[in-house]
Amino acid sequence: MSGSVVRTRNLVIAADSIGGAEAALACCRTIFEEFRARPTGLIIEPDDTALPTGPGRRLVSFSGAFLTFPSPDRLRRIARGDADRLRLRLSGVAAELKTDWACEMSKGELVSAACARIGETDILVLGQRPMRAPRGRVLLLE
Repeated sequence: MSGSVVRTRNLVIAADSIGGAEAALACCRTIFEEFRARPTGLIIEPDDTALPTGPGRRLVSFSGAFLTFPSPDRLRRIARGDADRLRLRLSGVAAELKTDWACEMSKGELVSAACARIGETDILVLGQRPMRAPRGRVLLLE
């Protein structure tokens, strides 16, 4: 018997919001089935040091209205709520695929934080909610 360990391949769906995670999940069904990958969610919470600071910081809504920037505490609550919703979605996907699943949170910038959490055999899908109507879909698998 060899000392090799069989490692489960994860399909890591990393996003900074539930909208981004849902967008990524929409194109993952075939990947789950083809690669027998375990559904794994990763919600990235923004790092406090990366947030804008100072008086008068504002967000601009899709309609062009100025909104007050949420506090770091509010952003953490939003991220935890998004992670809870992603857990529900992944549990449903895993039940259909008859496999286990995982979901966690991390802090930082989306791409860096996601890359830091994956193993060399894992598949990473970054999710981002579309800002406007898409002209087409692009999916790159390497």
